[in-house]
Amino acid sequence: MAAALLAAFTFASSFAPLEVGRLRVAPARVAAPPLVPGCTQVLLDADEFTFLATTRGDLHASTSMLLSWLEELRPSAPAGRCLDYGCGSGVLGIVALRLGVVDYAVLTDVSEGAVACARGNAELNGVGTRCECVANLPSISRPVPSAHVCVANMLAGPLCSVALDIAGRALPNCQLALSGFRRAELPAISAAYEPHFELEPLTPPSP
Repeated sequence: MAAALLAAFTFASSFAPLEVGRLRVAPARVAAPPLVPGCTQVLLDADEFTFLATTRGDLHASTSMLLSWLEELRPSAPAGRCLDYGCGSGVLGIVALRLGVVDYAVLTDVSEGAVACARGNAELNGVGTRCECVANLPSISRPVPSAHVCVANMLAGPLCSVALDIAGRALPNCQLALSGFRRAELPAISAAYEPHFELEPLTPPSP
């Protein structure tokens, strides 16, 4: 339910730690400052399959927006299941688990490399037993649990192409957040998702 400016999707091997409320996302191989009491930290290993950071070493603005949304969702969201569609590094689904927004997550991507990276990051953060990492979810014939919360951070074309699949995997009153597209592409995103969801803008977090 969000519009976001799309950052340059170019691989960077590391990124600057990001703090959003009581959440910190930091690179696994770089020493981070001491954690503030009560803060949840998620560590990530990135690779060329995940497009996690910009060439400036910052997390993409679209990722930051969805992290902020998940952090704000934590106080009111009941335990349930999260679908992280186009998961890349798995950061969004892993954060949803670590924050207690959900107690189970399905992480999926068309890239086998991204799925392997997400699986490794889930293990790194102690949630490997509470998530399922799946390549090319629409091709899976076996049942996959429906979602109470869904996040998708992808380009506009892929977002539009998976709208029906996401809608079919969302439970009634599922909370959906979309990002990764340009403002000019919002009409196309709205046309794809409005038949299935009530849409509203997601405000970017304050710098």
